[in-house]
Amino acid sequence: MLASIDRLTPWRPAFWLVTLVALVVVLPGLSPQDPMDSAAIQLADAFTPPSWIASFPFGSDDQGRDILSLLLHGLRLSLGIAALSVGLSLLIGVPLGLIAGWRRGALDSLITRLADIQLTFPAVLLAMLIDGVLRIVLPAAQSGPLAIAVLVVAIGLANWVAFARVVRGSTRVEMAKTYVLAARSLGTGRGGILFRHVMPNIAGPVIVLGTITLGTAIMTEATLSFLGIGLPPTQPSLGALIARGQNFLFSGEWWIAVLPGVTLALLIGLANLAGDRLRRQLGGGAGSGV
Repeated sequence: MLASIDRLTPWRPAFWLVTLVALVVVLPGLSPQDPMDSAAIQLADAFTPPSWIASFPFGSDDQGRDILSLLLHGLRLSLGIAALSVGLSLLIGVPLGLIAGWRRGALDSLITRLADIQLTFPAVLLAMLIDGVLRIVLPAAQSGPLAIAVLVVAIGLANWVAFARVVRGSTRVEMAKTYVLAARSLGTGRGGILFRHVMPNIAGPVIVLGTITLGTAIMTEATLSFLGIGLPPTQPSLGALIARGQNFLFSGEWWIAVLPGVTLALLIGLANLAGDRLRRQLGGGAGSGV
């Protein structure tokens, strides 16, 4: 019995992360208040401190909005943007890594040099640059409705390099193994070898890196929103809630900033812990690179 529990232990962070994602999708509809509905907000309830026996267990903000409801909606936005951006990074980085790992020569050198150049820029700074360029290119009237898409593209383009490096290194290792030589001798084409044989064997490091990158993407989105260049106030993510709450941090209303900050820290810690435990369980890691 103890051995069974021990075998399940490495998967617990991933289980709780998936459970949290599922709850975040469902719970905003069950939240005590719709923070975006102005008719349901009473200014008389502003700055209500947290109390488990009151109507606002996590307190309320300066507009009388329930902090618990804001956290549930903010979690959904932050996790959704992070997950979509990681998916975009996968779509860009994995094919480029496979190509660089399979083909040697000019194409491999080009992809490698592009990855090296991008690595000289911090992910947050690069995301800020891409976000600013997209907002300039897009019509001003559509900058608000397209804010989520802009953030997904900015964060996704900032994080594809890690996937390309890991996939390239893992592909180089797999291409030297005997099963690839056997597939070649049987006349299997390049596409068949890459997607039917190599990809399943490098899926472990990619899954681990995707879980870890999820935490990085959450932090990047929170940083951009905290700086005021992420989501607008009408779409409060965790970063935007922290930015709004810091105005009241030293006036006694600590819960407006502290509770979103604690929620963000727990979410990122859970994603990183899940990635670390998955790495141990799968017997590999995301350390192979260019």
